[in-house]
Amino acid sequence: DKAALKTLESILHKIVWENAEQFLHEQKQLGTKIAVLDVPLLIETGWHKQVDKVWLVAVSRRQQIERAMLRSGMTEAEAHHYIEKEAMNSRRTREQVAEKILEEGVPGG
Repeated sequence: DKAALKTLESILHKIVWENAEQFLHEQKQLGTKIAVLDVPLLIETGWHKQVDKVWLVAVSRRQQIERAMLRSGMTEAEAHHYIEKEAMNSRRTREQVAEKILEEGVPGG
């Protein structure tokens, strides 16, 4: 149910961002020079506008499909369709926003 998923995402995204903001505030109070957020939907949610730098960790298509299947209980075909749709919609945007792209599994990536 797409409407229910949207509602759930809006609730969860708000909680996740509140936690991220709290973490960043705490790190600033401690004088931390660099704080890292590991947020899968940082760009898609627009949160990238709230941070100083964005580094993207890119994984293989196979890894994306496996992670989607594990995370969401999708079949391989469903995961493949989801990943393809997502890639068409956001890969260019992510690459434009990211200051650095790290290739997972590539030395020095």
